[in-house]
Amino acid sequence: MITKEKFRKEASFNIEDDEFELSVYSKIFDKEINLKVIPELSDNVDEKDGITDRIIEISNDLINLDFSNLTSVQETAWKCFNRYSELCSFTLNVDDEQYEKDEISKDEYQSLNKKRQQDLYEIYNKEDCWNKIGEPEYRTCLSPRIWNHRFGLITFYPEWEEVGLNVLVRNGKIIGYANGLDPIIRKFDDPKLKSVYELWD
Repeated sequence: MITKEKFRKEASFNIEDDEFELSVYSKIFDKEINLKVIPELSDNVDEKDGITDRIIEISNDLINLDFSNLTSVQETAWKCFNRYSELCSFTLNVDDEQYEKDEISKDEYQSLNKKRQQDLYEIYNKEDCWNKIGEPEYRTCLSPRIWNHRFGLITFYPEWEEVGLNVLVRNGKIIGYANGLDPIIRKFDDPKLKSVYELWD
């Protein structure tokens, strides 16, 4: 649990990235990891430094995720790698030409691409993926006050995902993934949407 007072006392400000950083204990990973917060504009005098109540709530959503969520994080990362493997293509391959000429099906083409990516990164299962996922960090999303829900991110920078892999956390629950540090939150802000996987499958 973190308070505004504790955050302001212990967090440092990274001028280059225009964000606060604070080392926090992660119950999921059983170690200290970085929490990164982009300050938010506020008319409240008590929040002139950009550390709003909403930001603190999201930070605590992330901090309070316990070890029981680890499997969900691992499965989400594996799902993202598989999605990446199927969509990524190399342009100088015979099967790319075959696909363009309709000589092989879309399913065959995606299967070949997936095998290529697996061989390139030596990732063939969920365990391989997790071993090469990299160090995690917690992040709050941009402009949290404009959304109906509280959105946080568990971010990794694996070799195979240059823009970063985000495990999305909505109101303290893991709901899926998005690529890049600024996912389009409006897609995930619909209260009727139970899982962002629906948007990817």
